[in-house]
Amino acid sequence: EYAFDFNLMPMENGSLDNLAAGLSIDQIRNIYREVNSEGLILRSNVKIKTRDSQLPKGGNVICNPGRISGCISSTGDVFPCPTLRVPMGNLRTQSFEEVWRTDKIDSLRYMRLDDLKTCSACPTLEYCNRCPGVAYLETGDYLGPSPNAVCSKYKSLIAERKEGSSDDHVSETFD
Repeated sequence: EYAFDFNLMPMENGSLDNLAAGLSIDQIRNIYREVNSEGLILRSNVKIKTRDSQLPKGGNVICNPGRISGCISSTGDVFPCPTLRVPMGNLRTQSFEEVWRTDKIDSLRYMRLDDLKTCSACPTLEYCNRCPGVAYLETGDYLGPSPNAVCSKYKSLIAERKEGSSDDHVSETFD
């Protein structure tokens, strides 16, 4: 079984120029058809099933910034992950423990799907591999929608499947 991630990330300087190279929905559909015609199974993004009963609010965790990753810049800025470049503090003025044990980073650690402003109600959320860091690079809002998230491209494929499309290759894609 194979999986592909068709997401492109904005450049770290915030430029979206590279996103024009992203695949269209027709190109994604053709990739699925070609791979499936060769007898291979190509699955879409894995359904989100991350749960952590140790976290206080319950529900699905978006990702793990500040839980399993962190990033320190050459100037001492501490970020919750390499993509989500929201400074949590600076090691030149604070200890790592002081930075790592703040409400600011806790709010990122405990982000849930329900916290998302638009995406939490999206019918394709379970197929989306939305990244708060990418949303932040694209829009400056890590809880807002990511305009270039692959889920927006998958919406028509998912709708086809739910409507019982006669295209078996598309239907197999999301089983």
